[in-house]
Amino acid sequence: MSQSLKIAILQNDHRSEGYWNDIREAFCDVIGTAAPDSQINFFDPIELQVYPELSDNYDLIILSGGNAEHDGNVPWVLKMQAFIRTVAQNHPRQKLVGICWGHQAIHKSLGGTVGYRKEGAEVQTHIKLTPEGSKFFQFAEARGALVVNVMHLEYVYEPGSNFIPLAEDHQSFISTNNSILTFQAHPEIGAEFAERIIRKDFKRRLSQSDFEHALEELDCPLDNEKIWKRILQWARN
Repeated sequence: MSQSLKIAILQNDHRSEGYWNDIREAFCDVIGTAAPDSQINFFDPIELQVYPELSDNYDLIILSGGNAEHDGNVPWVLKMQAFIRTVAQNHPRQKLVGICWGHQAIHKSLGGTVGYRKEGAEVQTHIKLTPEGSKFFQFAEARGALVVNVMHLEYVYEPGSNFIPLAEDHQSFISTNNSILTFQAHPEIGAEFAERIIRKDFKRRLSQSDFEHALEELDCPLDNEKIWKRILQWARN
């Protein structure tokens, strides 16, 4: 039997955005399915500004999605960036995963460039893997792509230092020391939750044809559970 994992999740969305409990349930459901014995602790870096103690030996720290701008002077965002740099520089063996906003925050904090997409909002479900990504996600090697919900406005134009692309178009990276993994996608979000987000937050940002296509793509079986099994396998090593 594999050892249970101790996981910390920094939840980077405001309670007022209306998804607070849904995000927690989404992470608990998919991680609980992939590794039922996992211990998951949530932290609020926005209102309470509470972070996991790095001395508590978490197997994995996850930075969730969110909406705050990375280039402003928002105190909690600056504190998050400092935390990321501390982990990368002083705790190089700590496994860290960034999801959507968390992906962007990691690269911004480690020397990369993040900004709004010139093309506007992106909503899709297929990300093409690089050769390195196909090796990492061997379950998807034959088709060379992950099927996962992607919904975002900002974009990593340049990754942080010492990262290897696992997917094309700056959609996923792994650090050269094998300790940091980032995804622009949302492997914690299923089709029903994604549809709510698309209708509420992205419909006005998409053309009618792109909006309809985004809803049609939700019928595709997602790789969420397989992705998380691979993430947790990586976290154990």
